[in-house]
Amino acid sequence: MKRKRKLFYDKSTGGAIQMVDGDIVYGDVLETTIEEAFEKYSKLSERVPDTVGVLELEYDEYLQDFIEGVWTGVDLTSMKPQFHYLDPNDPEQQEPVLQPPLTEQINELRERQDSTEAAILALMDVTVMG
Repeated sequence: MKRKRKLFYDKSTGGAIQMVDGDIVYGDVLETTIEEAFEKYSKLSERVPDTVGVLELEYDEYLQDFIEGVWTGVDLTSMKPQFHYLDPNDPEQQEPVLQPPLTEQINELRERQDSTEAAILALMDVTVMG
């Protein structure tokens, strides 16, 4: 049973407006259409629909980021969600630090680590052979 998550954001700024998850009713997933969302949620009904963008995600996509962080909007360049993560060492933190999803940051670091390890192994082969 897969649910979709719709992220409604301001097209000009990327700022978060409304997050809508598919509803589970009697074991079935009922997806809210964009039109229904504009009728159902006041944050959307107050807006001109042409000024609102929608990013549709699988429900489990970025799930850990939604659990640990606060969705703050969409990066208009990459069209990926942005999150604010609270610093556990500074619970009184006032200014949000916007950053890409942690899951993507981790994947990027893994790729860098793999390429660094490959470069080190290549250098070791040249040194041993040379």
